[in-house]
Amino acid sequence: MTYEELLAENLRLRARIRELEQENARLKGYGSSLLCEPEPPQYGSKPSRPILDKDAEIQRRLDIFRSLFRGREDVFAQRFVSKTGKAGYQPVCKNRWSDGCVEHKYKCDGCPFREFVPLDETAFRRHLDKDAKETDVIGIYPILEDNTVCFLCADFDDKNCEHGYQDDVLSYVRICKEWGISAYIERSRSGKGAHVWIFFEEPILATDARRLGFAVIGAAMESNVRLDMKSYDRFLPNQDFLPKGGFGNLIALPLQGLARKSRNSVFVDESFEAFKDQWSLLSSARKLSASELKSILATHAYQIELSSSSETKPWETPKPDRISFEDFHSPVKLVRANGLYVQIKSVSGKVLRHLKGLASFRNPKYYELLNARKPL
Repeated sequence: MTYEELLAENLRLRARIRELEQENARLKGYGSSLLCEPEPPQYGSKPSRPILDKDAEIQRRLDIFRSLFRGREDVFAQRFVSKTGKAGYQPVCKNRWSDGCVEHKYKCDGCPFREFVPLDETAFRRHLDKDAKETDVIGIYPILEDNTVCFLCADFDDKNCEHGYQDDVLSYVRICKEWGISAYIERSRSGKGAHVWIFFEEPILATDARRLGFAVIGAAMESNVRLDMKSYDRFLPNQDFLPKGGFGNLIALPLQGLARKSRNSVFVDESFEAFKDQWSLLSSARKLSASELKSILATHAYQIELSSSSETKPWETPKPDRISFEDFHSPVKLVRANGLYVQIKSVSGKVLRHLKGLASFRNPKYYELLNARKPL
């Protein structure tokens, strides 16, 4: 190398050392801001005692968080915001700003230099830090490589929902309670929706987790005739199996520092008020065991499919086995206009639930992609 090349390399390395020193100092500072202050006391309770060992408390909270929100650890996504204001998530890659990436020679999916960054404690610290930036949000992929998951999350929002999402969330949570399932409501990052989390003691098949979600939604539709699924968006995991060459849909984790400043991305009670002690709630979170899940699915199997109609022989649609004459309160009046209207007061929630199932159909494209293990 020439003298000029050596000098340029020396200057580049010195600049890189300064960057690493600044990053190291910033990481050391996380200990003072990672929710390590005592949580505010509940009304009428005694003030919290000061935390004597902040490092130990920080580690305890990190361990609690990581034990609940478990997904793939060999890859994770982070939020990005472009210069034009477009926001989204993309897998974190060690070579993101390499020459090939900067010059846009390759797309991420087919890039020969793609090397994912594992999900480690540093990423969690950045996510939870009270001074976190908008781009420090972690998105994890729930489906593990053996097609199992450690949680089920139902997504509700206000889009196209006349009566708001809260009633639908509470109907879903009420069924969980009746079935002995502990469910935890998180206000979404936008503040215009909610996630309802169910945690599992051990990884269970994504198929079974989704069957549980559909069973709960089905029962909720019976108990609340106003629940028309307009606020219900989807379940995470969003697939039964990992798509070929993909990771499935991701979900942004709660308690992100920037969102918390607006009282969003936090866990709330059934009045949708944030719990004052988030970490006490999470540390006592109850997880559903595999045996409990199996029993619930066996007991409530009739609720699992939202539509019981046959795609090939709709005239052979089976009758619901739980509906009787007592479910019809008066003669049913139907009005045919731009649709078929049914008087709610004349039938039970069970009948309405069945009619909604008959009026729905399975999207064949969804199952075509699902069976081919392609992204949905």
